[in-house]
Amino acid sequence: MDTMREGGSLIDARTLARHLGVSLQAVYRLSASGRIKKYVIGHRTIRFRLDEVLEALAGEEQVHQSPSPAAARRTAAPAPASLPPFDWSKRS
Repeated sequence: MDTMREGGSLIDARTLARHLGVSLQAVYRLSASGRIKKYVIGHRTIRFRLDEVLEALAGEEQVHQSPSPAAARRTAAPAPASLPPFDWSKRS
């Protein structure tokens, strides 16, 4: 049976990136590393099956992506407690 006809439509990398919430470059990196399967059509056209990608990534916690600025602020490490408070009266 033809693999591409077994179910699931083919989508482009941009659509896949939007669905996964990652950058277009992240989709290409996942594809190049072999973590997700791609279908090459012609010389330059690449497509993916969403069901196959979701299955391949199901066991992974997170596809490597940069956190949003708000998420980065929430997870930023607090200042070390061992530093003494700054004494403003001693500044020159």
